[in-house]
Amino acid sequence: MIRKPSRWCFEHRVELAAFIGGIGFLFYLVSPFQLTRFAARWASLPEESTVRAVYLLLGLLNLATGALRIWAGGTLGGARMMSVRVRDDALIIAGPYAHVRNPIYLADILTLAGMGLVVPELGTLVVWTLLALIYPRIIAYEEQTLSAKYGARYADYAARVPRLGWRIDPYRSEGTNAAFSFREGLLNNFLYLPLIPGFLVAAATGVLWHGVAVGAIGPVAWIVQHFWRNFKPGGLARKTDDGDAQDC
Repeated sequence: MIRKPSRWCFEHRVELAAFIGGIGFLFYLVSPFQLTRFAARWASLPEESTVRAVYLLLGLLNLATGALRIWAGGTLGGARMMSVRVRDDALIIAGPYAHVRNPIYLADILTLAGMGLVVPELGTLVVWTLLALIYPRIIAYEEQTLSAKYGARYADYAARVPRLGWRIDPYRSEGTNAAFSFREGLLNNFLYLPLIPGFLVAAATGVLWHGVAVGAIGPVAWIVQHFWRNFKPGGLARKTDDGDAQDC
């Protein structure tokens, strides 16, 4: 069910994704027992091998979601992807957008939900609850804006291409296509990519914090390049002056 659209959530979607990704790990301060270990014991499975298998699966999941983000980001371009307002000057239906309307949000949800499996149980609940509360509002605001601009054309697109599912055969239309830039896709999605080797390291050692140390390279490097490239004077992300942001 799509919740009330929120402009504030859309404008702060990057910060919210980073917050959701990190909040679950704070619960290690009060409990070292992650959900995966609890589930392994409950199911009478070998605990260490089960935990390592989940780390490996999360590494592979992030490989897939990372590829999807790069494909989507390289199709949108940096200015469109990082804008703090919905860019409605063109309806992009090329690349992954011919298969799913929200490929980047789909990748975010899968990545963050997967991270919820390896934090303490209360952290899992918080992460999954935040995903359910925030991302529907982000998606609803973007859809509302595009629907208002493109009307029947967007309605046809929305009826034929799933919001977060996957259409096997690409949607065909006379709409605007976009050239793909691997560089743009990579630069604007670096935040998540070190999670791939991070989870693989955790799978090899059986220690989550070894993987976290590797994965932390992503947020640190990404924050530096993201805010410099996008929010410096003349950067890619530009705020709008019209209207007031809604509450999340």
